[in-house]
Amino acid sequence: MTIIVLKTCFYSITFKAKNKEIG
Repeated sequence: MTIIVLKTCFYSITFKAKNKEIG
């Protein structure tokens, strides 16, 4: 469960960063 949470947070941060770069 911890691994899933960490992955979710990591993907969320990465997605937001990429979204900012594109935007």
